[in-house]
Amino acid sequence: MNVLKFLGGTVLILGILFFLLDLFAAPKTYSVLRSTTINAPAEVVFPHIASLEKGQAWSPWAKKDPNMKKEYGGTDGAEGSFYTWEGNEAVGSGKQEIKRITPNKKVESKMEFYTPYEGTANAAIEIKDKDGTSEVKWKLYGNNETFIERMLTFFGVINIEKEVGPDFESGLASLKTLVEAEYSQTTAKQPVKTAN
Repeated sequence: MNVLKFLGGTVLILGILFFLLDLFAAPKTYSVLRSTTINAPAEVVFPHIASLEKGQAWSPWAKKDPNMKKEYGGTDGAEGSFYTWEGNEAVGSGKQEIKRITPNKKVESKMEFYTPYEGTANAAIEIKDKDGTSEVKWKLYGNNETFIERMLTFFGVINIEKEVGPDFESGLASLKTLVEAEYSQTTAKQPVKTAN
């Protein structure tokens, strides 16, 4: 009987402890942000982030699984366009839908993840033109919706920053290389202006 009381008391104390952790300490939201500067104007960068199909050329996940199955819907580069993917263990499966576009400035998306983790998140890529160069910020953010998610995040079992951050860095580096190469070829083809 004493053993049962001890076990019952332990379970009660642990329950209270987890309740307090969830109430005061466990993170309710998450956010990952990375940025880069691209030596090209915003209007040159923008088509590569507004188009889900063009985005595959610099996507870090496309590199992790070149054989990933993709299906596109809607008008590419417009609000409401989307794609679904199904790949290996490194990329899992899910859906991305563009929810809002601010031309040459920002693209906002909703992400749905089916495997290996189930959940939703929001993503945004923002461009700020600075004298012909572009500051590009890529952000993923959302809520830890369940008690389990909050506890796993609190104890470090799930670390979105470490899981997504390096992929964002890789993707932005590829975007920078791609756009700068394209822009340098375009400017090289332009006729040289001569003074009269």
